[in-house]
Amino acid sequence: MTEGMNRNRWAHTAALMAHLANIHRDPKRPAYTAEDFNPMVEERKDLPRMKGVSALKVLLGPNPKVVIRKASGA
Repeated sequence: MTEGMNRNRWAHTAALMAHLANIHRDPKRPAYTAEDFNPMVEERKDLPRMKGVSALKVLLGPNPKVVIRKASGA
């Protein structure tokens, strides 16, 4: 049951990641799918695809600007 919950959570997270990647991708490149970001999906040998962080590095470039904001404490 725990594995099923993990698969479900990863499917949701992967769908969000694919959506964000497709918003910011180059129109000349193929669209990302949730399978590209989901580590729980069995790897298919017939379709070479980039997974996870490597796909994001291509999307964001070598040095993306990261802004970290501290939560204001009361």
